[in-house]
Amino acid sequence: SASPASGFVALVRAGGGEVLGSTGNPSTWSKLVGRGAMASSDAGRSCGVVGDITAVALDTTRGVQLATSCASPGVVGIFEQAGSSWHLVGPRLSGRAGFAPTKVLRLVDVNGEASGLVAVGTRSRASLIAVTGVAGGAWSRSAPLPVSPQSRLVSTGIEPGGGFVVLMSRSDKSLALDVETGPTGGWQPLPDPPSGTAGVAVGTGGAVDALAVASTRLTDWRLDAPAGTWTRIGTVTVPIQFGSS
Repeated sequence: SASPASGFVALVRAGGGEVLGSTGNPSTWSKLVGRGAMASSDAGRSCGVVGDITAVALDTTRGVQLATSCASPGVVGIFEQAGSSWHLVGPRLSGRAGFAPTKVLRLVDVNGEASGLVAVGTRSRASLIAVTGVAGGAWSRSAPLPVSPQSRLVSTGIEPGGGFVVLMSRSDKSLALDVETGPTGGWQPLPDPPSGTAGVAVGTGGAVDALAVASTRLTDWRLDAPAGTWTRIGTVTVPIQFGSS
């Protein structure tokens, strides 16, 4: 994650996740915190950190943020750095979601407004909820998006209004696409993307592109929303030397 005024922050996988920071020179990085220190901190124990650090974000207003899974029911593991310590700032979910563990899948912070995509529950009964909050203020949440036990999460993306887009693979290998359009919004199903879609991007103005991969060929498909169909707008063949590494 990058901020013009604050530099860069990156998540690497050493030791269950380490957060690195750079003040502007992308060739020079320093360690901010690791998974072990995060889990053993007061903030981490209040969440019951389990597993790896899952996401990071950086914003001029709120500074460095990171996200984790939480064993404490209903607690969303979003943390902010304050000096040399970390504080739990994520919300506590209510209703049925308040009785289940959580995992933050994606985190983004723009102009002081943080948004997280949160998986709630267990594999046999799971849903996705988007949460959004401003510095020092209350959090809002989307309606839950139920996830079938037989489904697999393929990729996630960010919607320009502050929401998220989620690409799922069903048990029959077909693909499902849902988008959430910002604070307190609901989930809207979009037409199933083409076979082979590996990622989806939502641009300004609502343009939705599905990027499909087949061996060395990358195809960009664009959604014609009124017609409910996908149109191929470009194909690129990438020269990959198989077996070279």
